[in-house]
Amino acid sequence: MNQSAGNRLPDTRLSHALSRRAFGRVAMVAGPALALPSITEAATQLPAVDAAHAAQVSDQVRRNWSPDAELIQITATTTPDGRPDGTISSTPVTFFFRANGKGYQMTLSREGNMLGAPAILPPNAIEPLPIVFIALKDALALARAKGFSQTVDLHPVLQSFASTDGLRKIGWLFAAPGESWDKQIFVTADGHQVGTVQTLFGSLRQ
Repeated sequence: MNQSAGNRLPDTRLSHALSRRAFGRVAMVAGPALALPSITEAATQLPAVDAAHAAQVSDQVRRNWSPDAELIQITATTTPDGRPDGTISSTPVTFFFRANGKGYQMTLSREGNMLGAPAILPPNAIEPLPIVFIALKDALALARAKGFSQTVDLHPVLQSFASTDGLRKIGWLFAAPGESWDKQIFVTADGHQVGTVQTLFGSLRQ
């Protein structure tokens, strides 16, 4: 597939294509590839989950899917220190977008490619994420300082969360499967509030 120089970003290679499937048709568009030397090195080579990375992905989605796309959720599979873990997950990071009542997702593969496809809108992810937010690695460090000790099967989520009585906050949720509210740690998107879900919310709307 031909790729124009206009799609090239500094220090990136357009060695991969972004696949987009929308409204029953398939379009292949060139996008900046996040190429890795090998799958075995993916855990240390994948880009950090932070505001800069989210902005790059958001720009790509607005060009190729909808100019009105809003980023509403980021999910990740991470190493114990908060880096995307491509050695465990085939899609270690997923970005969910909303536009005109429809959903779209961009997934980062463990090889560093971005793949886009229509998606079901995540439940309760109502508000768009802020342009600037605390990086996953830094948020996890704050959660650990508050007692979060899980080191495997880490699947943090950044989105807006609501309590059962309507209180809403945007931030990272760190929780092991089946943990009670007093064990799950929430870090607000600005990093200013850190505590258990029970302390900050009481309980979350399911």
